[in-house]
Amino acid sequence: MIAPIFKTAVWGLSDDIFNWINWSFFYSKNLNTRSGAREISLNKRLSKNTATVITEKINAIIKTSTNKMLAFWENWGIYWKDTTTRAKISSNTPATKIYSAIEYNEYVYWTTSTQLHRIKVSDLSGDIKSKEEKDWHTLENSDYYPMLVSMWDLYIWHAGMIGRIDPSNVFEDTITMDSTGMIKIINDLWGSIRVITISSVGNSKIYLWDWITKAPDQTIPLKWYDIRQSEIYNGYNYLITNKGIGVLDGYKIYPLKNTDVFNDNIGSITIHNEKLCIWGKGGIYTYGAENKNYPESLVFDYQTSMAWDNDEIGAIFSDWVDLYVSRKNTTDWNTTYGIDLLSSEYYSEWELITRGYFANDLNQVKEWIRLILGYKELVGSEEIVISYAVDWWAWEEIAELDKDTVLRNKFTEEVVFSSWDFQYIQFKIKLKWDSTTTPKFYSMDLVFNNINR
Repeated sequence: MIAPIFKTAVWGLSDDIFNWINWSFFYSKNLNTRSGAREISLNKRLSKNTATVITEKINAIIKTSTNKMLAFWENWGIYWKDTTTRAKISSNTPATKIYSAIEYNEYVYWTTSTQLHRIKVSDLSGDIKSKEEKDWHTLENSDYYPMLVSMWDLYIWHAGMIGRIDPSNVFEDTITMDSTGMIKIINDLWGSIRVITISSVGNSKIYLWDWITKAPDQTIPLKWYDIRQSEIYNGYNYLITNKGIGVLDGYKIYPLKNTDVFNDNIGSITIHNEKLCIWGKGGIYTYGAENKNYPESLVFDYQTSMAWDNDEIGAIFSDWVDLYVSRKNTTDWNTTYGIDLLSSEYYSEWELITRGYFANDLNQVKEWIRLILGYKELVGSEEIVISYAVDWWAWEEIAELDKDTVLRNKFTEEVVFSSWDFQYIQFKIKLKWDSTTTPKFYSMDLVFNNINR
């Protein structure tokens, strides 16, 4: 019998080692699984984009209308970068946590505990102490200060209220929310603002508001969920929760991927290259599709430049051309900070692990006869390494393919003969780069027989 173990990876990460949608996989990192229906390759990588000037975690990143990138330090300070210069701006902002930042009406606004600060975009250079408007408006104390520009106004949440700044620069509190709740996100969908609040872990609520009334128009209770992030994507409200990623439809969250790897920093979600980018443990997960003929899926696309799974990400920012990621890396001997940029270079190597294959019966013993691999002819120092694991045993390498591998035919398939007994089997496909090129892997077919015992 011939079983197609791998033909495409467009369905993304699975929820289970065995049972999930065909052409999903158990694990992957730093691989491009969406470029085509029949191949995987190495992804472009996150590279360091800052020098030693960054000495704290960045909680917010924006790019101004004058093309300056501003990064706001967690405990005081603003870092800026344009096409030729990068530096730390000397600011009057007190040595306290900066939560969020946004540009509106020729000003940049940022929040600290109980205060809203601002400065004209045209004044952003050098020493800004005499230019910024420190403590421009007092806010109620909170752990979150999400901001949103909608319908020509800037909206800011603070401790049970949503404040509004209009084009004439007048601040007023427009709506009072449930005082027991902590608002974590405000976003705009279909002509009304959705305000997501959580009064306690596992008891979230969504309020719908029309900008005009002094109270919410509708409340949607979402028990059992801790809402960590939200983003409007392709006209739908996607929610990042303690249980994974889901889409809100009416009063119900429909889960798309069950996992608990996401955090709740205000700036840790964005849209880049028409895909959701979400902070996860050690890097960036993306959700979406690159072709209308293929499904949307969740994939771990980008590990940080430090390549540690415990890297903490403070903010993700996209200007639709570049993707920036701020990171904090802590080890037993050191803590480092920086900003990564999605570069034109490939990751040096990474792997995909298939789901466990057991045909129709997990208890049936099978005899593995041979494995047929399809891939593009390798060049330079490109390599493909194939490993396997059977019946919960450890991984063993079975083939290492390079440019000198003798190919079976013009379709660049290599046949690996072997003979093992198994009840279920998994494969690991590792790709290694050649500086500016990447291997491309197409298919894997397993030839086996059932054994009667």
